[in-house]
Amino acid sequence: MTTTSNEPPPPMPMPMPVPMSVPMSTPTPALIARDLAVGDRSRRARRAVLEEINLAVQPGELVCLLGPNGIGKSTLLRTLARLQPALSGSIEIGGTSLDALSAADLARRIGVVLTERIGVDALPARRIVELGRYPHSGWLGRVSDRDRAVVDWAIDAVNARHLADRDIGRLSDGERQRVMVARALAQEPLVLVLDEPTAFLDFPSRTSLMELLRRLTRAGPLAVIVSTHEVELAWRTADVIWSLEDVEGARVMRSISTMRGDSGETSLAGGVRVSKGSLRVETYGTIDELNSALGLARSICDDGEIAAFTKGVQQDLFKIGSSLATPPESPKPQIAIDQALVDRLTAEVHRIEAIEGMLADWSLPGEHRAAAAYDVARTICRRAERALVRLQGSGASVQPSILAYVNRLSDLLWLFGRKLEHDAGVSASLREVTGKAGNRFSRAW
Repeated sequence: MTTTSNEPPPPMPMPMPVPMSVPMSTPTPALIARDLAVGDRSRRARRAVLEEINLAVQPGELVCLLGPNGIGKSTLLRTLARLQPALSGSIEIGGTSLDALSAADLARRIGVVLTERIGVDALPARRIVELGRYPHSGWLGRVSDRDRAVVDWAIDAVNARHLADRDIGRLSDGERQRVMVARALAQEPLVLVLDEPTAFLDFPSRTSLMELLRRLTRAGPLAVIVSTHEVELAWRTADVIWSLEDVEGARVMRSISTMRGDSGETSLAGGVRVSKGSLRVETYGTIDELNSALGLARSICDDGEIAAFTKGVQQDLFKIGSSLATPPESPKPQIAIDQALVDRLTAEVHRIEAIEGMLADWSLPGEHRAAAAYDVARTICRRAERALVRLQGSGASVQPSILAYVNRLSDLLWLFGRKLEHDAGVSASLREVTGKAGNRFSRAW
């Protein structure tokens, strides 16, 4: 039966001690998984619950894991915490492989709070929290002055000072969960994993605990992963939602950013956090703008061949955008852009260029509605090309086929506009408007 208490509202936690394992300034993700498969294994069979999981959690990030019962939330969390072995794939904590860590090193990097109640009722809450110092105190288990200071900090961080001398068995469910979180914090972990910590709490206690977890991530470099059925609370408090879903018989995980955009950051593929002002974000963002502009042009284009070709280009651009949004440090592999896509554009450029009467000179946009839309798209395409060159110049790796594709696409979009004008009997020649002679230019200027 759930019990309640009149706990005072929790204050902001004290600044978190810097974990001893990794410096505070490190850009390394707190946790990263690549091509992970989780499930059960026996001598005769292997049953995967979730497969092909790629994820990353950054320091100071609160991740909420949502999904129906039985879909694999607990299995995933237990695998991330090495409480059960992965079927395949790799996991790193603080840049070190999970498999390479000793039990003590692992306990200094990850703290776990499970749904099972501990089978001890007669110990004071402070002694329970002190158990979190065991990975740091050596085999003799002696508690040093620093250990006591960390225990005090952990108790204050969860607003449990008034509970420290009470037996754990006399605490309410909400109070007990605060003590268990304090015990995990006393380990000074990089990552805190909680499996449905709000399962047996009343609504005020559920809200209080989720808000506590959010404040803890804001007070220091701690990353928190928590599974819950509290959808509304998760959307209110989490930075990222991992949603496990059953789609046509296949279990998939979707990663959804929630509030972090308010601070001028965004997520790249695999959960890597960067500034919205970064060159990579600008580059794939411009590709996205180009795709939208092509969608507008296609929607008003009466030429079926050009419209169909444009739709194919849009599909290519989704691949290119995804590739650009996948930095080297992402757990997800970068999509390779085939040279055949560039060759397809080249063939279409040559086909249209060979049409009798096609303008191969300066044009004045606006004489034909759909042609003007393709001119706008071409302008964005040239901007995307410049962004790609800047990204490459910054030292980032850019696939040569992407740069070639965007360059060739700008030629083709210009020709699409001229063909639409040509077929409509419209001339957009700038020289006819100005009446000035001069050198003629090909579509490739």
